[in-house]
Amino acid sequence: MQFETIKTGKALNKRAIQALLDDMDKIKKQKGLTQVWYRGHSDETYKLVPSIGREFEYNGESMKGFSHRKEIALLNRFMLRAYPYVGRIANKWEALFLARHHELPTRLLD
Repeated sequence: MQFETIKTGKALNKRAIQALLDDMDKIKKQKGLTQVWYRGHSDETYKLVPSIGREFEYNGESMKGFSHRKEIALLNRFMLRAYPYVGRIANKWEALFLARHHELPTRLLD
């Protein structure tokens, strides 16, 4: 993997970025992976909080987060309702990604 210069208006530490890319290459080789996905954020102060932990509105009320029990119940309910559309029982990972795609709050960082 090669470092490509990106013009962001901020100074980039090319050595640190190249070291990260080299480490990612090592991980790919060790794990037998062909691709590694990474999505960054342009604001370094942005807090990494999954949607399940963010404040949101539901039924006119402001809520913040879900208990673990409610989170599991939400995902199980989603899996039951998704069955006719998926055509089979989705595994937990598939359900999690599909749920997030349909804007359900999950632990996935997005």
